[in-house]
Amino acid sequence: MTVVNKSKETIATHNGEAYLWIKDSQGQVFKFDRVAHMVDGGVDLDQMRPDECLLAPGHIYRFDKELTNDAL
Repeated sequence: MTVVNKSKETIATHNGEAYLWIKDSQGQVFKFDRVAHMVDGGVDLDQMRPDECLLAPGHIYRFDKELTNDAL
């Protein structure tokens, strides 16, 4: 996935700043959902849903149909 746009607003997490939303090259918008749970120094991918993506440094974003349709 290639991020082509992101919100100016951020959320402070213990992993650093997370954008409120990101937009990929296909026009899909993902909204920040949560910080990933770490296991043995890595991200446990079992916590991910099919409609989610993971961006460093461990922020999980979930596909948002409403924001995608609004075409930010």
